[in-house]
Amino acid sequence: MSVPDDLLDVEFERAKQALQRLAQAPVDLLKVNSLGLDVDAILLAKNISKLSPFVSTQLENAVVKALTEVPGEAGLDWARQDPGFPDAGLLYKGQQTGHGIEAKAWYVCGTEITARFKASQTILIGKRVYVVLVAWIMSDIIFGIPKILDYALFDASDVAKVRDSHYHKPVDYLVIEPEDTEQRTANLKQANVAGFKLQTTSKELITQMKLLVEGRWEHPYTDWSRSISKVLRQNLQYREETNFAKIDRINHPDIEEFKEKVLGIEYRGRKIADWRRLLNALAKESEVEERENSLKIMRELYP
Repeated sequence: MSVPDDLLDVEFERAKQALQRLAQAPVDLLKVNSLGLDVDAILLAKNISKLSPFVSTQLENAVVKALTEVPGEAGLDWARQDPGFPDAGLLYKGQQTGHGIEAKAWYVCGTEITARFKASQTILIGKRVYVVLVAWIMSDIIFGIPKILDYALFDASDVAKVRDSHYHKPVDYLVIEPEDTEQRTANLKQANVAGFKLQTTSKELITQMKLLVEGRWEHPYTDWSRSISKVLRQNLQYREETNFAKIDRINHPDIEEFKEKVLGIEYRGRKIADWRRLLNALAKESEVEERENSLKIMRELYP
């Protein structure tokens, strides 16, 4: 359903204000207690990231909740879409509009931002969709409760374009858009692209296929790209890559800027980048001296 642009402007501004309440907020959904032992610190440092999928899901729910708690104006409301895209969908007079906000969480002491963004550019045409990246940490680094450090909004269409430009490099790498599944039920519709890495080792065959694309590059959604990708997959071997579309790997300028900002935040006397290095050191059994230095610092966190 079409929504006047001026109403969208007002509602997304209200949404951004609602999300501001999340920044620096504790998320009281679980608590990790500590025994205060060195072995406990090492164990927690090694395994705290395993909580990340659960915490991330809850933080994404918190984003949707923040948006839906305050009713919109002039017939606009927010609703959780599960399944569906984006996570928080904007409704107009009770009907989905396709506009909304997709939530992604980032555990800042992990080795990278593991969140993926796979939405096809085609489903974003004419839609105002944002990706909100929520950065979080445990309140006491390796124990306590999850705490949101900061968040940032990114235009979903721009993220998708940067992602496809980064990955889609025929013949070595293909970004394949979803099939036409409009007639399927909501839970079976496809809206995500996938990445396929070349596996064929025959140099002669690869050279032949490269002649088809030499000197020409188009994004994955043109008729030419669709047809050439089909030919390449018929003649070469590809595997679907599991790490495809991790937003930490697409080199999106604004996401990289936000990452640097968060890693530079001072928390509990040290920058986030330093805490991340210390936790990684605790998990390295082979680096005894480095681990002992990290343990010395971590002991200061205990009551």
